Amino acid sequence: NNNGEKDKQDALDDAVSAARTLEATAIANESLAMFLSAGVLGPLLDHQHSRWDILHYEEPLVLDLRALYVPSDHVPWLSTLDGLTPQLLKEFGSSVFIRETGVFETAWWVPLLFGGAGVVIGLGTTALDAVRLKQGAKDDKFSAMPREEFIEQCPGRPAGGGGPEGGGVV
Repeated sequence: NNNGEKDKQDALDDAVSAARTLEATAIANESLAMFLSAGVLGPLLDHQHSRWDILHYEEPLVLDLRALYVPSDHVPWLSTLDGLTPQLLKEFGSSVFIRETGVFETAWWVPLLFGGAGVVIGLGTTALDAVRLKQGAKDDKFSAMPREEFIEQCPGRPAGGGGPEGGGVV
């Protein structure tokens, strides 16, 4: 009998360990995705400062992307596509990319800074939400007040009551 309880406890411990491993893997994957997306978006946004002559770095990281531009007369189907593009869309594109030279300017540390900020903001809000929800569940409170009081004061509360048993929305 004691052996059976030990086996059950071992199985429970294994399940908890597996769940923690899955959660750690998910957090690591989410952190990597946040870091990479913020690390790409940050320099794109930072480039706008140099594009408009608001900020230039003493030792900038410069990427000349003009070589990626292919004139439409070198690729036959691009001229066809150009002919199909509505004028309004062309005007919008030219207004969005005004003063764009094709030279991308930022600093080497900008992707690291933005990537780190993305992880801190992304995981920070999730972690704080989890702490708040756990504490609210322990205290049987929602939004720093008892649940019943919150439902009573909620402007979006169904007119028939606080739940499905109240008769629905009037």
